Amino acid sequence: MRATRFNTVKQSSGAKIGTVPFAAEPTTSRMRINSIHVVRDLDEASGGPSRSVSQTALALSELDCDCHIITNQRNQKVLDLGRLNGRVNIHWLENLKQFDSHWQACQVQGSTIVHVHGLWSGVNHLACKAAHRGSVPYIVAPRGMLETWALKHRWLKKKLAYLLYQRRDLSSAACIHATSPGEVASIERMNLGLPIELITNAVELPALVEQAATDRAGTKRRALFLSRIHPVKGLENLIRAWCKLQKPGWECWIVGPGEVGYVSELKQLCQSLGGGSSMSFHDGVSDKDKWEVLRAADLFVLPSHSENFGMAIAEALGSGIPVITTRNTPWQEIETNSCGWWIEGSQEALESALSQAMSISDSHRHQMGSRGRALILEKYCWPAAANKFLELYRSLLK
Repeated sequence: MRATRFNTVKQSSGAKIGTVPFAAEPTTSRMRINSIHVVRDLDEASGGPSRSVSQTALALSELDCDCHIITNQRNQKVLDLGRLNGRVNIHWLENLKQFDSHWQACQVQGSTIVHVHGLWSGVNHLACKAAHRGSVPYIVAPRGMLETWALKHRWLKKKLAYLLYQRRDLSSAACIHATSPGEVASIERMNLGLPIELITNAVELPALVEQAATDRAGTKRRALFLSRIHPVKGLENLIRAWCKLQKPGWECWIVGPGEVGYVSELKQLCQSLGGGSSMSFHDGVSDKDKWEVLRAADLFVLPSHSENFGMAIAEALGSGIPVITTRNTPWQEIETNSCGWWIEGSQEALESALSQAMSISDSHRHQMGSRGRALILEKYCWPAAANKFLELYRSLLK
């Protein structure tokens, strides 16, 4: 896939979004870039951003790009970052007072670009402030944090932060990076008047081990939720819909990390609705082990209220599993490519989709899953995404 850079065209909202192909000048294309990626943490429990940021840096390191990641060192279960050793420089902050020394260690110079992933974080704010002070161009990727649902969640703290520093950090950026058309619309509603660059996330898939075509009579089929256990994920709807259907021969696994109190509330809801025999909760799994969990599933369900991209959806599709998700996620391609169900966010719509998915044959689900994997392999792999990022960086540094 050829990387393209887009000129910006004024929109009615005051935002700008790329639409016209642009060829970088030869002198710019030969420039080696020093990219600094800033993210709150690299915790396995933090979901998509921690994974996509590390994978972005790794993919860029294979091109004409030196890569650094500045992130907080917390009491966290850090992602397996072994492959980054020697290729991506990770700067761990024990506290924010260490930021300046790590910033200097990134060798900030004329060919440096800063890519800030996420909002409302102290380390991200310091990166924006340092880049602005040093006249270093920086990109802000909100990572879904400007979606309507996300802004309403703990809205008072976010409103104060927006007034104190977040709007200034956004308005001083060279551009805003969106990961889906839906996120573009959310950013436009903020009336920031900045260019918006749409570059989707990507996934790195292991080789798919095809299940043997043997008689599976007597074995239960499995619907799988594999993500953070958080109110934004719509798990209450899933539990209510599942417990109402209770289809024989099927089980539902809910797998992921979450706050103890919230997980306990969901378990109590499941028990009160009589779903304890067919629905079970499991702790989060490592990135390495998640592929085995995905391969053991017959159906993937993520009924989110809001997703800017949805790495879990891409990984499930890439594993050859049909997916049920809501129109609050940017995955209309599930519908257009007939590899799952892209539904309204109501409990009733989820019940209908689950009923259909569990009623069709194994071979039908397998065909849907194969189409989903083909979609991911064609459009959502890292080399193409990394080239787009590199071309964006070069254009901003011209």
